[in-house]
Amino acid sequence: MEYEIAALVRDCHHHHPGITLSLRPMSAADVTQAVTTGQADIGLTLVTDPAHQPPTPGLHRQTLFELPLVPIGDARPTPPGHHPAIENVLVVDPACTTHTALLHHLRTTYGLETPTLQAGSAHGAIGLAKAGLGVAMLPEKALTETTHTGTTTLIPWLPRTTTHVQALWNAATHPTPATTTLLHLLRHTTHTHQTPTAA
Repeated sequence: MEYEIAALVRDCHHHHPGITLSLRPMSAADVTQAVTTGQADIGLTLVTDPAHQPPTPGLHRQTLFELPLVPIGDARPTPPGHHPAIENVLVVDPACTTHTALLHHLRTTYGLETPTLQAGSAHGAIGLAKAGLGVAMLPEKALTETTHTGTTTLIPWLPRTTTHVQALWNAATHPTPATTTLLHLLRHTTHTHQTPTAA
């Protein structure tokens, strides 16, 4: 969500200078814990299927928007009719759901049990992909921003997928005006800055 968060920070600073954002990257489990214990006012997580997301006691969840993901790897040419070997599936957070569809596809379609390599961030995953160390499922914006350099490209024989961004906050407390404003900005910012899905 690095690209969406960057747009959120920019819009918040421009439209609501009185709100100060303190961002803390965490795993999905740590986000839930931080919001539950009051260490964070609001958390953002990724889920594959919001309709079947089990409720979390003590928390409110709200699905904000869809996040299209595409498989990105290095741009070295591949002989016609050949699929390059994938050394790793690059992941930002091993507990995240963004790479699940890719691992399943490689296993069921090609019989490949591909290891994962933790990159720490979307930009870290791009750097590893540029070095030829694997393929990452990343937002379409990452593809738009990196393919012009010629070092990464969309891997056409691998599937695209969609994940969903959810906000969660403590059910025991009423959302503060700042939290309400952030939720509004997230919906508006991501709708305004999302990259259209390519055909």
